[in-house]
Parts: sequence; structure tokens; C-alpha cells
Amino acid sequence: MKFNLRIPGTSIVISGHKMGKEIEHKNTEKPNTTGISRFSPIKLTSRPKWATPNTKLTNWAEGVAESKNGTTISAEERKERREVASKIYEFNNDKKATSLELSNFSHITSLPPIPAKTTMLTVADCKALNVAPDVTTCLKMTDLHVSNTAITDPPVLTKNAAMRELDLSNNKNMETAPNLASCPELKGLFLGRCNALEEPPVLTSNKKLQVADFSGCTAMKTGPDFSENTELREASVQGCKAMNNAPILSKSLDGLPPEESKNKMESMNLYGTNFEDAGPEALKNGDLFKPINWGNEKTPSAKTK
Repeated sequence: MKFNLRIPGTSIVISGHKMGKEIEHKNTEKPNTTGISRFSPIKLTSRPKWATPNTKLTNWAEGVAESKNGTTISAEERKERREVASKIYEFNNDKKATSLELSNFSHITSLPPIPAKTTMLTVADCKALNVAPDVTTCLKMTDLHVSNTAITDPPVLTKNAAMRELDLSNNKNMETAPNLASCPELKGLFLGRCNALEEPPVLTSNKKLQVADFSGCTAMKTGPDFSENTELREASVQGCKAMNNAPILSKSLDGLPPEESKNKMESMNLYGTNFEDAGPEALKNGDLFKPINWGNEKTPSAKTK
């Protein structure tokens, strides 16, 4: 007995005979040139452009490392990681882009390696971020701003000889000062309100330093040593109540008349410390001809020349 069978929802007709005789398939439909099966029960969606399998960016976005360690990331963090991955993908594909901002991601706990072409990176208000960004491949980076995060250790800067401005302010859990030995071009350093920081960084290699802000570092016990920073013009230790000794400025302030002095110092903010009324005597500089603002409550500007 011959029969005809139409597959619902299609124009395909199957005809044949019972008793095991060969069945003929007749397809009256136009050829499918899309390469996508019409019979797939899954609705296909486009894959994100950044989601190339087995790359560092994709593995980070999908939490592969966490899965291998037996942990998982939250749905909120996964969503934000994918947003970050998308921004980095677009940044990498913009030939002119060198400045990257990854701010206001409140759930991410880490970041993927920062692209090597980045010269300026801003990571602000990522309050769950507990690992500093990896900028070791960014050999031309001049500006790094990582503020108001949960990092406990500063970023590694051993490969960043071009660094001019470093802002690690408001990282209240950061216990260790950054190693600045490989940053000879540094002009601006901002570590204000790093409440867990007990010791300032060593600044002997940063002879071009112009502005240094340690205001609000309430646990800092040792005053910064600016003796080698002859370009220094603004500094603040405002509110560093635990500081046992005043900052050292013996070579920065040479005590010479303005027409002879190479000193560029404009203000040293000692307000709210044990040395606020001591003035230059506390800093062992003797008589100063150039007027210095010793008690200004204003913290240093974030801009350097």
C-alpha cells in the first residue's frame, strides 16, 4: 500500500510502501543555503565577539580558573566579567586606543591581564577587587589609577619604567607600599587614605618626583624620606596621626635664597600630625628663604607637570 506523509511545519513529503519496500523522500522545499539546520530545537544566538575558546580573556570571563580550583563565581560577577571582556575586546581592536577604563564594576574580584598597548589605566570603585591588575606587559604605561578597591598588595611595577603618575589612593586594605625602584620617571604619587599602610615606599630612585600625597594614612608610622627628591614641590602627610618622625627633606630644601636655590618646594602639609606646629625645624632644614606653606589643609593636586 502506498502512503504519503507530510512532516508538520515543513513542505517535505515522504512517500513509500509498507512491507519494507524502499521509501522515497521528496523535498519540494527550496535549498537551504544558510548552513543552519531548520530542524534544530535550540534557538541559536550569536556568540560574543570576544569569546574565542581557550584564550586568557575568555577563560577569565567564564571563571575557568575558579572552576578548576573547585570554586564558582556569582552570576553577578560573571555578568560583569563579560562586560569587561567586551570592553577589552573593543579596546584591542581600536588601533588608536591607548587609554583603558574599567571602573564601577562592584562584583569582580580580579581582572584579566591588561593589554600591552595600554598607556593609561583607570580602575576605580571596583570594591570587591582583591587582586591588583597585572600591568607587567604594559612597557609604555605612563599613568596607573587603581582606587577604592579591596586589594591588599599593590601592582607589580618592575617593567614600567615609563610610569609618570601612580594613584593607589583609597585602597583601605593595602598593607604593602609599591616598589618604585623601576619607575625613574615618576612625577606624581598618590597613596592617600590607605589606612592599612604602615610604611611609605622607598623613593630614592624617583628623583623627578614632584607631588606626593600620603594624607589620611592613619597607620603610617614612618615619615617618607624625600631626601633624594630634589624636584619635589608638593607633599602631604595630613592626618597621619601614628607617624613617629616627620618627613625628611634635607636635600629638597637647601636653604638658599630663591635666586640661587634649585628648590621647587611649594607646600608641605603637616596638618593633623604631631609635627603640625613644628614647621621647618622638625624637618632639619635650618633657615629657609623661600616661603613654604607648612600648615595648609589642602591636599596636593592630582595633576603633575
